[in-house]
Amino acid sequence: MSKRFLPFIWLLLTVAAIGAGVGVNQWLGARAPASRDYHAYEPPLPLPEFMLTDHAGQLFDRSRFAGRWSFVFFGYTHCPDVCPAAMTLFQQLQRKLGPDAPVQYVLVSVDPERDTPAHLGAYVRHFSPAFVGATGPHAEIARLTGPLGVHYARGPERDGLYEVEHSSAIFLVGPDARLRAVFTAPQDVAKMAAGFARLKGA
Repeated sequence: MSKRFLPFIWLLLTVAAIGAGVGVNQWLGARAPASRDYHAYEPPLPLPEFMLTDHAGQLFDRSRFAGRWSFVFFGYTHCPDVCPAAMTLFQQLQRKLGPDAPVQYVLVSVDPERDTPAHLGAYVRHFSPAFVGATGPHAEIARLTGPLGVHYARGPERDGLYEVEHSSAIFLVGPDARLRAVFTAPQDVAKMAAGFARLKGA
C-alpha cells in the first residue's frame, strides 16, 4: 500500500470510531433509568410465586399485587429506626398521591418469630388503616426476597432481644405483578412521587 494513502485511511478510521462511540452512548442512554432517584427494571421483573399471610390472617401471594400499584418494604415491627422511617414515608406518599390512588403499601416482615398477624396489624394500622402487613415462614419469605436481591439476617440475641439486619430499599411493583423499580435510601417523598408518575405513564 502506498504511504501517501495512510493519512487518508487513518482519517476514515478516526471518523468511524467517533461515530461508533456516539452510537453506543446514544444506545446506552436510551436504556438508562429516567431518573437517578430510582433504578427502573427494563424489562420489568416478574415476581416469583410465594405464600405469605397478611395481618388479617388471609393469604398474601402474588395475586395480591394484581390490578394495583404497590410500594413494598422489607422490615420488622421491632426495628428501632429504618422501619418507622419507611412507614412514615409511606404515610407521606399516601397523602401526596391521594387516598383514592390505585396504590397499596406493604410491609413484609422478615421477623416472623415475633411478628404475628395480630402484632403486624397493630403496627401497620398505627400508620394507616389501609396499609398491609404480611409475613410467613422464612422459606416463603426467601422465595420473594431472593430474586429481588433483598438480604436480611438475624443478629445475636441478648437478654431475649435481637435486631434484624435488612435492606432499606423500597420496591415498586406494577399492577401486572412485575417489579418496576427500586428506590434506594435516602428516599425523598417528592422524588418518589415524581418517579412513580413517570413509571406509571411509561
